[in-house]
Amino acid sequence: MRIYRPVAQLIDVPAALLSAVILTLSIGGYAADWHWRLAWYSNPRPHFVVAALLAGLWFLLRRQRWGMAATLVTLLLNGLALAPIFLPQHQAVTPDNESTFTLVHLNTDQGAATLSPLLTTGADLLLLQEVTPALAATLPQTLPDYTIIQSHPLTNTHGSATLLRKGSSLSVVGTETILLPAYATRPLLTAQLELHGHRIRLLNFHLTRPDDAWRDGFQQVELTTAAAWSRTRQQAERTEVIIAGDFNVTPWSTRFVRLLQTGDLQDSLRGFGLQNSWPTDLPLVAGIPIDHALHSAGMVTLDRKILPTTGSDHAALLVTFAFVE
Repeated sequence: MRIYRPVAQLIDVPAALLSAVILTLSIGGYAADWHWRLAWYSNPRPHFVVAALLAGLWFLLRRQRWGMAATLVTLLLNGLALAPIFLPQHQAVTPDNESTFTLVHLNTDQGAATLSPLLTTGADLLLLQEVTPALAATLPQTLPDYTIIQSHPLTNTHGSATLLRKGSSLSVVGTETILLPAYATRPLLTAQLELHGHRIRLLNFHLTRPDDAWRDGFQQVELTTAAAWSRTRQQAERTEVIIAGDFNVTPWSTRFVRLLQTGDLQDSLRGFGLQNSWPTDLPLVAGIPIDHALHSAGMVTLDRKILPTTGSDHAALLVTFAFVE
């Protein structure tokens, strides 16, 4: 079908601009540590893929080779970044099905989330963030199936709590509240757990939102110290490690990939594809995945899914773990 030329030429300009912008941001995402805006605006890589496909279709219809070339480069750059979450784990592992447990994480949006639906998951562990004093006071009544093993409610967004299901095979060896880095103002909850002889260090983790230069830099420090914490726990304590929470960063960002590498960690999302968790006021297909659960190599993710929530701008994350035989 012949395209009416004046209309086609009118569309050429925004298509070219769109292609140039997403190509620039796609390249910039690989240098996101250089400037905070590059990190912030390179988060929606899946959206870049969709936009590039639409622009590429237009360039194909118009037979504009330069546009098609730009589209292919954009798709390649973003495809390389997104590929790991769709690929299976590096090596085949045999899970110990007798030592499985489940974990749910939810950012409560300063206590606005409705928590009672979490009871239906039957999860062994609940990791809650942005826990206020008012919310903390209601937890025993709202979640009667759970015991609060740690709670540090605050009136700002820095409060958190960790709960263990009554009757769970997991046992609590000890708990601790730490700061990462040492001069941080957000207390982080960590627990030592055991399951059939397996030891776990659990960190209820919440990262700073990188919406300006200072916060972006501090988030990088948080990630660096978290990686060091993970590495030290694994080596010094001979324990498995789980770090779960609201990371405020996407899994394809360079700083997230560096955390996995330097912290000797694996992403539970790997092999499960795109599971967007924020923001819930939009259809999640339009969102990004910023809620994560990472684990050390002695464990494997059997299942992972996002659960709808009410009242919070985050969806809940449900992960089933097993130890490797």
